Amino acid sequence: QPQQQQQRRASSKRKATTQHHATDGDPRAIKRRKPNHSTSTSSSEIPQIETVGKDEFNAVPKYVKGRLTQNRLNDGIIEFNQSLSAKYRILTMHPSKMQKMHYDLHEQYTKQETSETKGCYWLNYDDFKDSNLFTFDQTGKAMFNVMRHLKRIKMISGKQPKYIVLT
Repeated sequence: QPQQQQQRRASSKRKATTQHHATDGDPRAIKRRKPNHSTSTSSSEIPQIETVGKDEFNAVPKYVKGRLTQNRLNDGIIEFNQSLSAKYRILTMHPSKMQKMHYDLHEQYTKQETSETKGCYWLNYDDFKDSNLFTFDQTGKAMFNVMRHLKRIKMISGKQPKYIVLT
């Protein structure tokens, strides 16, 4: 009887190790099981624009996209999301804990907010001054037009147009 118990333990150990090795060999299996832990809680609350797939990009009329490529559009969307996260990270910070530069940006953002943009996540032209991808030539404007066409953003026209993220 003690020998049978010992054999059962050994076989259960073998099963556990073979199951463990099966998941170790497949990195996708491990990746699926990991919970998605975000390092900052504020970025999870900020809506992000989804990148554009090939079929969706091809459905956009040629006169809207011009010479814009899908890769450049997706790079622009990623940069748009980064600018949006940076802006709203500053806006969620407590003013007394900010550096002067961040405090000045916080004041500027709150002054720019209007009744139309209240409660929405938005960016304006000033937020894209330092951008490499959002140039204000025809291709740069086409990026905004394609995102508007695909219902990713909404434009509020004025002296400085504002772009609201649609979720």
